[in-house]
Amino acid sequence: MSTTWNTRPETGGDVAAVREVNLSAFPTPMEADLVEAMMALVFDETLPVPSGLIVYPAPFGV
Repeated sequence: MSTTWNTRPETGGDVAAVREVNLSAFPTPMEADLVEAMMALVFDETLPVPSGLIVYPAPFGV
Protein backbone atom coordinates (compact mmCIF):
# COMPACT_ATOMS: atom_id res chain seq x y z
CA MET A 1 0.00 0.00 0.00
CA SER A 2 1.43 3.36 -0.97
CA THR A 3 0.53 6.80 0.26
CA THR A 4 0.30 9.77 -2.03
CA TRP A 5 0.62 13.28 -0.64
CA ASN A 6 -0.87 16.20 -2.47
CA THR A 7 0.87 19.39 -1.45
CA ARG A 8 -0.02 23.02 -2.05
CA PRO A 9 1.10 26.37 -0.72
CA GLU A 10 -0.33 27.35 2.64
CA THR A 11 -3.14 29.89 2.42
CA GLY A 12 -4.64 32.32 4.92
CA GLY A 13 -7.43 29.81 5.45
CA ASP A 14 -4.89 27.32 6.84
CA VAL A 15 -3.54 29.52 9.61
CA ALA A 16 -5.93 28.42 12.36
CA ALA A 17 -5.58 24.71 11.53
CA VAL A 18 -1.78 24.91 11.41
CA ARG A 19 -1.78 26.70 14.76
CA GLU A 20 -3.92 23.95 16.29
CA VAL A 21 -1.56 21.26 14.99
CA ASN A 22 1.44 23.12 16.38
CA LEU A 23 -0.24 23.65 19.75
CA SER A 24 -1.18 19.96 19.91
CA ALA A 25 2.32 18.81 19.00
CA PHE A 26 4.15 20.50 21.87
CA PRO A 27 3.77 20.77 25.64
CA THR A 28 3.51 24.58 25.72
CA PRO A 29 2.51 27.35 23.29
CA MET A 30 6.11 28.63 23.35
CA GLU A 31 7.29 25.71 21.20
CA ALA A 32 4.43 26.30 18.74
CA ASP A 33 5.42 29.98 18.59
CA LEU A 34 9.02 28.99 17.83
CA VAL A 35 7.96 26.63 15.03
CA GLU A 36 5.79 29.33 13.50
CA ALA A 37 8.57 31.92 13.74
CA MET A 38 10.97 29.53 12.00
CA MET A 39 8.40 28.78 9.33
CA ALA A 40 7.97 32.49 8.71
CA LEU A 41 11.72 32.84 8.15
CA VAL A 42 11.95 29.83 5.87
CA PHE A 43 8.91 30.65 3.77
CA ASP A 44 9.59 34.36 3.34
CA GLU A 45 11.42 34.26 0.03
CA THR A 46 12.54 37.87 0.45
CA LEU A 47 14.71 36.94 3.46
CA PRO A 48 17.89 34.85 3.30
CA VAL A 49 17.90 31.80 5.57
CA PRO A 50 20.51 32.54 8.26
CA SER A 51 23.45 30.16 8.09
CA GLY A 52 23.19 27.40 10.68
CA LEU A 53 19.60 28.19 11.64
CA ILE A 54 18.20 24.97 10.24
CA VAL A 55 20.12 21.73 10.60
CA TYR A 56 18.64 18.61 9.07
CA PRO A 57 18.78 15.95 10.22
CA ALA A 58 19.08 17.22 13.75
CA PRO A 59 21.52 15.35 15.95
CA PHE A 60 20.03 13.38 18.83
CA GLY A 61 20.13 15.01 22.23
CA VAL A 62 19.60 18.53 20.93
